[in-house]
Amino acid sequence: MTLQEQLIRDEGMRLKAYQDSRGIWSIGIGHNLQAKAIPQAAVMFIFETDLADTETEVKELLPWTVNLDAARYAVVVNMAFNLGVHGLLKFRLALAAMQRSDWPEAAKEMLDSDWKDQVGSRAHRLAQQMETGNWV
Repeated sequence: MTLQEQLIRDEGMRLKAYQDSRGIWSIGIGHNLQAKAIPQAAVMFIFETDLADTETEVKELLPWTVNLDAARYAVVVNMAFNLGVHGLLKFRLALAAMQRSDWPEAAKEMLDSDWKDQVGSRAHRLAQQMETGNWV
């Protein structure tokens, strides 16, 4: 047995945040979130994994998005990352406008939503990017 194996056995491995026996929020293998932040490398690894998962879902459920230019495709993925892909699918009119390349209508529909109020300037930036095809 190695030290790592012993600690995994004794601490356990939790893939979601949990409160330990003293009520301290922890994650992974005994990582005390109150005493020590998650390392930036771990944050970036999780982010990259989440982004890849989001892109996979977008391509599976909205296969036409692969034909969008990079800036507009990024808007779709950005929204899916924020809302979840199933949340994005509720933007039926915006997605239909995107699919037919009606960029002004897609931007208008994006802003005609509760999402706009929830994310504020993000919605306006993404709508502008959708309408113009230019990164904002």
